[in-house]
Amino acid sequence: MYLMSKALRLLICLLPLLVGTDSKADIVVNLGRGAVTIFTPASYDSTTPTPLILLLHGYGSNGAAVDSWMGFESIIDTYGFLYAHPNGTKDAGGNRFWNATDACCNFGGSSVDDAGYLSALIDTVADRFNLDPDRVYIGGHSNGGFMSYRMACDYSGRVAAIMSLAGATWDNDADCNATSPVHIAQVHGTSDATILYNGGQIGAASYPGAFESVSRWAGYDGCNAEPETLIGEIDLVLGPATESDIIRFNVNCSPGGSAELWKIPGSGHTPVLSSGFAAQVVEFFYAHPKPGVTDVAAAGEILPVTMGLSNSPNPFRHTSTLRFLISRPGLVDIEIFDLRGRLTRIIERGAQFPAGPRTIEWNGRDDQGRVVPPGIYFARLRTGERIETRKLTLLR
Repeated sequence: MYLMSKALRLLICLLPLLVGTDSKADIVVNLGRGAVTIFTPASYDSTTPTPLILLLHGYGSNGAAVDSWMGFESIIDTYGFLYAHPNGTKDAGGNRFWNATDACCNFGGSSVDDAGYLSALIDTVADRFNLDPDRVYIGGHSNGGFMSYRMACDYSGRVAAIMSLAGATWDNDADCNATSPVHIAQVHGTSDATILYNGGQIGAASYPGAFESVSRWAGYDGCNAEPETLIGEIDLVLGPATESDIIRFNVNCSPGGSAELWKIPGSGHTPVLSSGFAAQVVEFFYAHPKPGVTDVAAAGEILPVTMGLSNSPNPFRHTSTLRFLISRPGLVDIEIFDLRGRLTRIIERGAQFPAGPRTIEWNGRDDQGRVVPPGIYFARLRTGERIETRKLTLLR
């Protein structure tokens, strides 16, 4: 375990570095293995809990390179999240790596505790900023994707969701120590010749395939074993169409858990990503927070299971209809949040609903009846400890 006192973490945080002429202030921290910049959105408000995204590079790469490829830093002001892309340590060959799973990529047998290091980095961000503990997200490519799974296993209580592009989870279930559900998005090209789509070996160690990684996590998260498959649902690589499929386990999952595979037909290990790739990952993250202590504590009793929250039209200009199913009578909350996680509209709070299908409309207004600005919002349906979230895009 990478242990560090709170006082020491505070001491190693350097003074904020002002960027440009606005109020945005990034900071640089050093946990004993090099400087890490914590990028801050221009809209940061110390009174508002703010999400954090960590992006992890692949073997032999570095944080700046993976961000240049994926483009997360360019959208932090749009989506309002704290952000860092730290570096792994170097092996004997001078290649940066993360000590993730037995398969990838600690080839020199280093004892470095990267999971503890990343946990300490999250602690440092929490010391310096108003970090939302229910919205800590980790993404990574290749070795960084393996490391994202390692964090989901070792720190399931604090990681809300991960995105692994061309990575994999542990091959042996006993090596994953997850004690809480985590939302999983595995992104993988079917023609990946480095980390094989159907699984393989690196040296003597095996790793599971993309679907197996996701289905295992669906099992950890308590989801139904039969997934939903959406063909041509999402645009992940450069091209004119939505070319990628989504295979999703999200029915009857434990609170805070779900798993899905974003399958890119014919794509390799380092695809040419679409301009919207990072935004789609962030929107997946934002739609999948942890349930939160207050959410669970307020439940009081086990309430009905919800299934199939959907909305149409989407995008919309005036009104969008939310559709969902209540399996047995109980109390329901339906709320609208903006991209920063701020409550925009309470549609229902503690409403008693009968069993069966339901529809509710949102007219693009806040609780004071004011028309809200165009942009991305999230509808959250809560029944006891179960939460489902859907993205709504409001046009004007």
